[in-house]
Formats: sequence, C-alpha cells, structure tokens
Amino acid sequence: MAVPGEGGWIRRQYDKLLLTVATLLLLGSVLFLLSQLQGARRKLETLVGETLPSRWKAAKALEMDSYTQRLAAVSARFSLPPSTNLLFVSELRVLCVYPDCAKPIPYDATVCPFCGRRQPEVIRPEELDSDADGLPDVYEKKVGLNPFDSTDAAEDPDHDGFSNIEEFQAETDPFDRKDFPNPVAKLRVVRVVNRPFRMRFQGVQTLADGQVRFLLNLRTLERSYFVKIGDVIDGYKVVSYEPRIRKTPTGKVDESVLTLRKGERVIPLIKNRALTRYERVAYLVMLTDASRYVVHVGDTITIRERVYKIVDIRRDGVLLRDVHSGSEVLVTRITEGELNQVKSKL
Repeated sequence: MAVPGEGGWIRRQYDKLLLTVATLLLLGSVLFLLSQLQGARRKLETLVGETLPSRWKAAKALEMDSYTQRLAAVSARFSLPPSTNLLFVSELRVLCVYPDCAKPIPYDATVCPFCGRRQPEVIRPEELDSDADGLPDVYEKKVGLNPFDSTDAAEDPDHDGFSNIEEFQAETDPFDRKDFPNPVAKLRVVRVVNRPFRMRFQGVQTLADGQVRFLLNLRTLERSYFVKIGDVIDGYKVVSYEPRIRKTPTGKVDESVLTLRKGERVIPLIKNRALTRYERVAYLVMLTDASRYVVHVGDTITIRERVYKIVDIRRDGVLLRDVHSGSEVLVTRITEGELNQVKSKL
C-alpha cells in the first residue's frame, strides 16, 4: 500500500537534487585538474634542474670596442682641407656689389675678378661690433653686456677702477673685483724734475767713548744731522766711512768719503764738497683714486699688493719692473683730461 505524498516530495525536490549532483561532479573535475597541474609542475621543475651536458659551453660577451671605434669614425663630421680640389664641393660665393657687374665672386674676395673693382670689407661674425664701442658682440653676449648699447664700454660694473673696454683688452673679468688688469695701466707721470743731492758731508766728530759721528747738512743749511754708521736719514742709510788725506803743494786736503745707500743707489759724499750730480725725481699719480708717489731710480712702490721697482726715469716716462713677473712697463705722462679727472677726486 503506497504512502501518501512520497512520490510528490521527489518530484518537488528533483531540481535541487539534480543541481547538487552537478555541483559535486564539477567540484570533482576541478580537484582532478589541480592534481594533474601539480604533477606537471613537479615534472617541469625536475627537467629545469638537470645539469647541462658537458659538451655545451656558455656564450661569451661580444667585444664591442672595434665596432664602437668604427661607429665614432663614421659619425665624425667630415670636412675637406683648404688644399683639396673643390671639384665636388660648392664654393661660397656672393654677387659683386656693383649692379652693372653683379657676377658671382668668392665670399672673401677684396676685388671683383670680373670688373676689377674693390669690394666692401668682409666683417666676420666674431668681429661684429653692432654698437661700435670696441667690444665685439660675441664678447658682450658672453659676459652679459648689451651689444646694442655703446655706453657700456665705459662702465665699471665691479668698481675696480677699470672700464669694460679695459678689462676686455686685458682679458680680465669685468664682473670680478679681484680680477683686474695690471694696475700700472692707471699710473701716470705728473712731472719729472732734476734736483741736486740734498745733503752735504761737513765733518767728523769723535766722542769721549770713542764713537764717531758724522755731520750732514741740508744744502739749504736749514737743518743738520749727526749720524753714525747704520743710521738712516731721509731714506738713505749710512753704510761706510773712508778717511782720505791728499797732499798738495800748499798743504793737506781732507777728502774723506762718507757713503750712503738707498736701494741700489750708492751716493759717495766727499767732505766739504757739494755733490754736483743731479738726480731725477718723478711724481706719479693713480687715476683710479688719485694716490701719489714720489720716486727715484731704484725705489720700489706697492700698488694693489703688487710691488714695482723704478728701473729708469726718462723724459717721456718712467720705466717700472714688476718684481713678481719681471715684466717691464713704461708709465707715460698724464694728459690734460686725465689731470682734470684726478683733480676732481682730490
């Protein structure tokens, strides 16, 4: 006897049962595939881990030096020397400036080979000076000046006393105060005078303790000095004394010599005799700050930490020698305009 309702439950749950069976089958298939993949992975790792046969050799890196050198040679710019035959190279030409000729002539030709007339001067790019201030455009652009402003040549942006044009000529930096031309370039001779030696040797005095003193008088007799060997008077050092007595028909004459030294100048003074030799004295001035110097031959002066020696005093100027470099410079006389410039700074 059938139980009521059993067949009806199966029919009601049939779809769910079918879905459950399908899910279980799908899950089983996934597990099977995973196990197969795991086995294949282990086999692949085993093959990769095997050692290469001994007859195989590792490849060596290619030597690229020769290829690099050839590539550099090929990439280098190619230019023909001036003497090369220009059969296959075009020559730069321009037209003759005269309309009735107007034939093509070489770019740097000074005379037209066809009409024989002179051509304008060729201005090369590195020599171009648009504002005609003496500073090439290339230089002005390089240091930061205006190639179209002629007033900047006279300016002094680093305030070292030298203008831009002077710094350009001396190849120094116009914007670096510590880099400036030779300072004697701003040194001028105001005047050169000839004057007799100021001092005369008048006498010798021996003190009670045996010390010897020498009497020196100024030529004007306005002052007298009693000095000993080693003393310095008016820049001159007393270096030696030599007694000399000369016999004459009328008696004896004292011609003792007292020697003074200043630098390399040696001045022998004969007792009671005026030195008739004249010495040249130069008066110098700096245009930058109106500094003044009074110099003799053999003196040294220091300008901006540079030492110069007075080599010669001439009518046309004063010859100086740079003690450090040994180079010599002739300092010329001051002009009227420069003299007015100095007076304005006093």
